[in-house]
Order: sequence, then C-alpha cells, then structure tokens
Amino acid sequence: MSVNWETLKNKGNDEFQKKNYQAAASIYTDALRNDFIITIFIELNPNEDILLTNRALCYIALNKQRNALNDLNTAIKLNPRNIKAFSRLSLIKKITGSLKVSILLLYNTLISMKSI
Repeated sequence: MSVNWETLKNKGNDEFQKKNYQAAASIYTDALRNDFIITIFIELNPNEDILLTNRALCYIALNKQRNALNDLNTAIKLNPRNIKAFSRLSLIKKITGSLKVSILLLYNTLISMKSI
C-alpha cells in the first residue's frame, strides 16, 4: 500500500525543519514518484506543484540552484498562481547575482497576490 502525497509532504516538511535537507528532498522525490504513479493510473493530482516547490527549497539549502530552478519552473507551469514558487525563484535569482530580476519577480508576485 502506498503512502499518500500529503503524508510524505508532511514527513519532508519535518525533515526540512530539522535542517535535514537531503532527507527532505528525497522524501519529496518519493512523494512525486507516488504522485506520478497516481497520475498515470488514476487521476491528475493538483498538488504536484507544492511538492516541487518544497523540494526546490531543499535544493536551495543544499546549494543545488539548477535543480531548484528546474523544479520551480515545472511548478509554475503546473500552477501559474503558486506564489511560493515565484518567491523561491526570486530567491534563486538573488543568490545567483541577478538582483534586478529578483526584485521584478517579487514585485510581480505581490501584484498577482492582490488579484487572488
């Protein structure tokens, strides 16, 4: 019997809070694998962007910005209203030295929050 995505997300969140970023990223990856199986055989899970956004934060903490960027871009494609994905994308831009892009992303995120 497989564990549902929310249980794995919560386990990943717990590991992240303990600063066990690699363990958290692995748990989010397991949740995404479970989600992939569910998507193929049952139905689309509308929460996949949440798992990708959480895993991206782990990758940022592990200094794996390219992996984080891939996850965030996918999360935004899945859910263009995912505010956390945009704010974390802004964080990556700041870390990589693109301060102007970071500020624009944050500004656009704040503007989009007003319309929610």
